[in-house]
Amino acid sequence: MAWLYAQTVGTPSGSQWRLRGHTPSPSEFAAFVWAESPLQLVVAKAQSAEPVAVAQLYGVSWRGGTGKAAFFVVPEAQRLGWAFEGLLIFLDHCFLMLKLRKLYFEIPQYNMQAVGNSLSRFLELEAKLSGHEYANGRYHDLMIYSLDRDAWHALLSAQPVDSRPLQE
Repeated sequence: MAWLYAQTVGTPSGSQWRLRGHTPSPSEFAAFVWAESPLQLVVAKAQSAEPVAVAQLYGVSWRGGTGKAAFFVVPEAQRLGWAFEGLLIFLDHCFLMLKLRKLYFEIPQYNMQAVGNSLSRFLELEAKLSGHEYANGRYHDLMIYSLDRDAWHALLSAQPVDSRPLQE
């Protein structure tokens, strides 16, 4: 928990995760991380066990078979294939083991570069909240994307994953 707090609170890269710049106390942070979150996966380096990413499922509607997913990857690991592979394992678990049918991703417009080409091809834009997020001195749109189980299965059966950043 201390690693995630240090990475996401008060750092430039922390604005890319769910807190988006909010600075809770350590106890508030722990409550925030565990609230409504039945699944969290930490991706770590195999040799050192140093964490480099976290994937979180939250806001699950078991009746509807939906949930929200959030990812945080430290900047130095954002383009490493094995860090991305950990996030794919998380998605696989959500769809195959938890039997969710759809995941939602709330992504500020300024964060779309971090999503990369691989998943963006399979995400469907569900909503755009114009000027919803304030960051870096201006308002940004909040994009709400979804990934359903059928699109996920298509991704699994497709050619190798392309994790390059999106082109503007």
